Amino acid sequence: TSKFVLMGAYDFYRRDFDNGPHARINTPAAGARYYFTNQLYADAMAGANFTRSYSGQDRTKPMFSASITNEFDKNSAARLSFTKSYSAVSYAEDIFSSWRLSGSINRQLLERLGGSASVFYGEGEYSGSSTNDELKGASVGLTYYLRDNIKANVNYNFSRTDSNVRTREYDKHVGTLGMTVEF
Repeated sequence: TSKFVLMGAYDFYRRDFDNGPHARINTPAAGARYYFTNQLYADAMAGANFTRSYSGQDRTKPMFSASITNEFDKNSAARLSFTKSYSAVSYAEDIFSSWRLSGSINRQLLERLGGSASVFYGEGEYSGSSTNDELKGASVGLTYYLRDNIKANVNYNFSRTDSNVRTREYDKHVGTLGMTVEF
């Protein structure tokens, strides 16, 4: 019906190291969107992470995500979401099990100018070590529509990683400036 929508997804990741092993993660998932009102809806996805780790060990773990979105009006929307997943680490031969809670708000500020802000908090652990991380951050951005199919973006992202391994703790600041052209 128009109030209830079914969804499906399939993700496949393979991470390779030069002269080393690789990890694979297959994630089939199914979900639904339910409209409480025309502006308020919830999404939920559930599935499984079928992981072959760098050591060749096979694991099956649950994957889950849920969010609630309120489109206050045609110019404003807010979302609160939760995700639990597993991923192959890009800089080490390890698998990262994590959860994340995030919130975001988007607003069309002027006819051609849009803004967004988000925050997140999460935790995770590495399967190959006893390393546990606490992750948090925030971002803000502006989008200016030069034409209907061309937009310029400026964004700032901050993230902080706290860990039980002191040498892994760091702050990260990233600023981006870009342009998108749609054909």
